[in-house]
Amino acid sequence: MMVSIQTLSGLERRMEVAVPAAQVSQEIDARLLRVSRTARINGFRPGKAPIHIVRQHYGAQVREEVLGELVRSSFADAVQQEKLRPAGGPRIEPITAETGGDLRYAALFEVDPEISLEGIE
Repeated sequence: MMVSIQTLSGLERRMEVAVPAAQVSQEIDARLLRVSRTARINGFRPGKAPIHIVRQHYGAQVREEVLGELVRSSFADAVQQEKLRPAGGPRIEPITAETGGDLRYAALFEVDPEISLEGIE
């Protein structure tokens, strides 16, 4: 996961995060496999449909769910990695989320101010 941070003004930060395509496709495949175990598709017994049929029926929905979860988890990991303290939730702006490519997004948020208590006794 690649992370870059820009200071916009005062306490506002812009963080760009890139999640590798391999991780995205691995998460999507794992979720499709879980869905295939209980999927009810006409012409197949429950849980017996081939994975390519399950991908046709549920692929877009599963991809959206996985991308949303990856954005949330990668944002939390990036904030922890960079030792930031967000004051509120981020505003997410997608950069690229093409099928087979890296997931890249920008998160705009404000951080808590640094307060030091030196000299106060």
